[in-house]
Amino acid sequence: MKQQIRAECKMKRKALLPEAVSKNSEAICTQILTLPAWKNAKTVLGYSPIQNEVDTKKLLMLAIETGKRCALPITDIEANDLQVVQLTDDSDMQTGAFGISEPKAQIPVPEEEIDVILVPGIAFDKKGGRIGFGKGYYDRLLSRTKAVKIGLCHAVQLVEDTFCEPHDVRMDYVITESELIVCE
Repeated sequence: MKQQIRAECKMKRKALLPEAVSKNSEAICTQILTLPAWKNAKTVLGYSPIQNEVDTKKLLMLAIETGKRCALPITDIEANDLQVVQLTDDSDMQTGAFGISEPKAQIPVPEEEIDVILVPGIAFDKKGGRIGFGKGYYDRLLSRTKAVKIGLCHAVQLVEDTFCEPHDVRMDYVITESELIVCE
């Protein structure tokens, strides 16, 4: 069932026009700014968007400008895990694993210092369930932190049920361009 949901939601996200991705991303980022967890966060972990994921670049640059420490995950294929490194600005990037942009200067950020994590995905449900690409990179990272987990997706990626398994880490919030969902 997860494979079918993954395939359908990937198609829906891929079909979004650049204008829709931009408009949705702006609306989602505006909602993030209203969250107390975001306002109080000292360190936030974002991501570099791929394949029409919600774009948070402007949000992360604003966060840096207002004194927050921002970080991005980088994929360590050999360790089968994500490492967290500091983002200083978006001009100092290189292409990393899976074609994802990552900072050239890889200054480690301790996972225990992360207050908020912005989490991409292929599908989310209103209970905080998430389907990613299926390699478990994010679930391993999310399971090690007490940070507030905010799943970001376009409304077309919101599904009735993601059929979470015991190792899947649920989100505290899921945000689309039209909804801010507090997960229980």
